[in-house]
Amino acid sequence: MESLPRNHRWSDVESCEKAWAATPTSPGVYRWILQGDFPKNLNWPPALTPIRQGDLIYIGRAKSLRNRAKHHKLPTSHSTLRRALASLMGLQAEWRGKSAHPGLLPDHETQLSSWMTNNLAMSFVAVPDSLVDSTEKSLRASLKPPLNRDGLTPEQRHTSATAAEMQSLAIGARVLGGNSVPVEVTRRRNSADVLPTISKTDAINERLALTKTLYEQGWTRSQIAARVAVHMSTVGNDIAKLRDGGEIDAGRSHIRRPGAIERARGQD
Repeated sequence: MESLPRNHRWSDVESCEKAWAATPTSPGVYRWILQGDFPKNLNWPPALTPIRQGDLIYIGRAKSLRNRAKHHKLPTSHSTLRRALASLMGLQAEWRGKSAHPGLLPDHETQLSSWMTNNLAMSFVAVPDSLVDSTEKSLRASLKPPLNRDGLTPEQRHTSATAAEMQSLAIGARVLGGNSVPVEVTRRRNSADVLPTISKTDAINERLALTKTLYEQGWTRSQIAARVAVHMSTVGNDIAKLRDGGEIDAGRSHIRRPGAIERARGQD
């Protein structure tokens, strides 16, 4: 069951723009609900629980609801919800500026913002700052929204894995200087509401290529996992696959850690 502080209630569920316009600058928790339809080629396997109109998809918290709950207006690099949606819709990610997360190609940023404005609804509840974290944690644990990356359900794990693949593609393109494996995008020409999809094979190849590059530069498994945005066990499996394929050597004691080469050059 929902767990809101006593005498606190959600605001009415309204279109995301109208709901956001009513948000105060005070702290609180907000929720996003599917009001329209997802694109027909959404990366959502049949084995997962379908997401239907009226379903809760995401819960977040904010020190200022007015500033934080405007995901339909934020750049994708600043929004966990947008990155989840973009990855499931197969939109093209890229690194721009100094953000810690990838954004989208400009046309895809606009496309996602338009889709969110037309298909998502939102409501919020203002709560004391001291209760924001516990309230959000309780709601996420009890309601398990499918686009929150908590790993509590198959739906959340799929969202996390898909978002990680998108991030891996974007990181690979940046680290490898644009020479990474091309992203194959497919479209259904006769449907205006269908967005492009990214081949899962290409995403894995991108991740392997990036892992190989970082491994050969002397990065540790934990460093690679953080950079590629996957679990360390996935990095271990990828390294084993690369070793079995003869693409990397089993030993690398001679390889310097990141930054060591630059420091060594400075001492010459």
